[in-house]
Amino acid sequence: KEFKFINDTSGVVNILNNLASINYRKGNYEKALSQYLECLKLDESKNNYSGIASGYNNISNVYSNLNQFNKSIHYAEKATQMYQPLSDKQGLIKGYINLTRNYYLLQNYQQSLAYIDSAEVLALNINDNYNLGKIYNSKGSALNKLKRHKEAYDYFQKSLEFSNQESDPLGY
Repeated sequence: KEFKFINDTSGVVNILNNLASINYRKGNYEKALSQYLECLKLDESKNNYSGIASGYNNISNVYSNLNQFNKSIHYAEKATQMYQPLSDKQGLIKGYINLTRNYYLLQNYQQSLAYIDSAEVLALNINDNYNLGKIYNSKGSALNKLKRHKEAYDYFQKSLEFSNQESDPLGY
């Protein structure tokens, strides 16, 4: 309330994002969605393009967990469109991973592979070993569904190698 009182938009967005993240992790998706949408509105009012793109990714994650895959895809596409002119490769990777997951859940494995390939290229370009483990696992899963078992096996092996090397310092 103090941040709202002194009109500290970035402080309010930070706190709301933290609350939304907690609600998301607890499975309170409707509450998280409401908080992420409020953050988005505040970021839009300040033309905070990085915050807007991040908000789209967060909203995409929530919609995916609510099994509203088309809405999730819509927001992930908006995120990737915003990240491109910002040259935010980490953001783009997250957007592509969101798109990969949604198309996979819609059983559109070819489209899922197309997005995971884009994420892989970027992650390799910036040596993002943490996301490479996730990317290789996702790629293995899609290839396995397409009955390309040898390739799937190889990507699962790669994923395992990265998961043994990398850990998330925040424990997520």
